[in-house]
Amino acid sequence: MQHKSVLEFPLQNTLTSSMRTRALQANDPEFQSLWAGSGYGQIRSLSAKVLMQALRVELGAPNI
Repeated sequence: MQHKSVLEFPLQNTLTSSMRTRALQANDPEFQSLWAGSGYGQIRSLSAKVLMQALRVELGAPNI
C-alpha cells in the first residue's frame, strides 16, 4: 500500500467493515485491519536482516 491514500479514522474503518467481516469468515488475513499509526508513510520494504542492520545504525547501537 505504499504511496496509496488512506482515509482518516474512523472513515477507513467504517468503509471497510463488511470486507473485513467477510475476510474473517473466510479466514483470510489479507483483508484484516493492520493499524500502523500515523507513521505508516515511513514504512520500508526490507528483509529482516537489512531492517535490523538499518535499525542498529539509526539507533547508534554497536554491531554485534
